[in-house]
Amino acid sequence: VLIRGGGAKTDFLVFDSYRLARAVAKFPLPIITGIGHHKDVSIVDMMVHTNTKTPTKAAEFIISHNRNFEERLKDLQKIIIIKSQQLISSCHQEIHSFQIDLSTATRSLVSQHKDQLHYFRHITINQSKSLLFQHKSDLTTSFSQLLTIPILMTKTRLSDLQMISTSIKNATSNSFIRERERITNFTSLMKMMDPQNLLRKGFALVKQHNKIISGIEQADKDIPLTIMLKDGTIETLIKKINPNHGQETDL
Repeated sequence: VLIRGGGAKTDFLVFDSYRLARAVAKFPLPIITGIGHHKDVSIVDMMVHTNTKTPTKAAEFIISHNRNFEERLKDLQKIIIIKSQQLISSCHQEIHSFQIDLSTATRSLVSQHKDQLHYFRHITINQSKSLLFQHKSDLTTSFSQLLTIPILMTKTRLSDLQMISTSIKNATSNSFIRERERITNFTSLMKMMDPQNLLRKGFALVKQHNKIISGIEQADKDIPLTIMLKDGTIETLIKKINPNHGQETDL
């Protein structure tokens, strides 16, 4: 606030100076003037935010401005209170409405799910009974099969064992018959090859060193020969052997 009391006109020339007017114009805060001059308007009055004629008018302007500002604040306060109360009341109403809707929806949902749970419970009980009955029937059938199948399998296995036993007996009997025939054939062959039979036919066995010799080249002339005949044995020496023909010439 730039104020001054009354005086001569020349006392106000300072308020027409360029430097003061420039400083007032560039001042960062609003300036109010009350220089106390009713007739003339100075350059500083033109540069300030608000100019009044006297200091009293400047004070009245400030007081009026502050009063208006305070009243505006009170009005805004009242408006804020009213709006807040209206908003709170509206929110309370909406919350109450939501509460009622939620309670109603919850009751409806609980009732609906209760019916569904009752339905599912009924279905579960019926299906469980049906399933248990089916499994009981299956178990009964399986038990009956378990009692019947082993008997049938036992009979089948006994029949198979009887057939196998018969086959084994037949195979053993046939094998014994074949072996008996082979033994008989071997016995006949051995009888035919018995040296006594050969001796009865006029053959003789010649031994030396208790070994049978089949040729003159196997004989030793200094050792007696043993000749086996059908009715006895003869011992003799080889006296002379023809070296050219390998034939016996004198015994």
